[in-house]
Amino acid sequence: MKKNLRNKLILPVLLIAFIVAESSCTRRKLESPSGMGTVNITFDWLHLSAGETIPPGMKLCFYNSNGSVITKDCSGTGFSGALPAGTYQVLAYNTDAGGVAYRNLDKYTEAQVYTPSYTKATYISQPLHVYGIGLGSLSVLSDEKVSKVMTPAAFVKKAVIELIVTGQRSAVASTRLTLDGIVQAVNIADGTFPGGAGSLSFVPDATATGFESTVTFFGKDPATANLLTIVVYFTGGGSQIFNIDLTPKLTGVIPINMDITVNIAITGSVTGGFQATLSDWSVKNRDVTINP
Repeated sequence: MKKNLRNKLILPVLLIAFIVAESSCTRRKLESPSGMGTVNITFDWLHLSAGETIPPGMKLCFYNSNGSVITKDCSGTGFSGALPAGTYQVLAYNTDAGGVAYRNLDKYTEAQVYTPSYTKATYISQPLHVYGIGLGSLSVLSDEKVSKVMTPAAFVKKAVIELIVTGQRSAVASTRLTLDGIVQAVNIADGTFPGGAGSLSFVPDATATGFESTVTFFGKDPATANLLTIVVYFTGGGSQIFNIDLTPKLTGVIPINMDITVNIAITGSVTGGFQATLSDWSVKNRDVTINP
């Protein structure tokens, strides 16, 4: 009788102990780290170039300290999502850039945007609407949220090159210009130039005063001369070439927007032939004009 009573008392106690143990185990499972954290990145378009709109899409590359790389697509406003806990370096660049390609994206410090060569090895394309930025350290903790602001830099610079033709203006059929010593690549993380230069070759449009063209580029290569070659083609046939060394005048000017103005006077006749004379030229950087 006593044994049955003891058993009846023990069973409820064991049941309660089991329920408590299960509850404690479940609570420990719920409280254990998931190994994932939430990342919120907002893009601040403080450096958006005049006349351009915020890119519709961005690419994010997360470089984990363990050597893995995670890529994410997001809008131009930012990114929100889960990442494995860890320490990261982050690259961001827009996906609607023109005239460029990307390389070395598997390494944070070596990832580059560059202008491919065409026709001739030294002739490069003109970049359009190119932005990028790096974030040197991002710590993602398990089950926690981290927020960062990234301010993409505008990598594209512009130069307006104007040829003012005086005298026998109608004698000039067209012109072709080549600008040497132009940077071919940019490191996305910090906007520095890794080295290597090319040339821009282009045909300016005719204007009421001569010819004009707006060219885009990343910057000037400090190790290469910046030569502007002008080929003037006459209506009756024949041409004339001018070479202007811009190197001394561009120190400290590129990489920023600038204007280059070249004055050319045309003399002669159809029967005797035409001749072009370079009278003067100048480089203008915002409110500063640099004369030859």
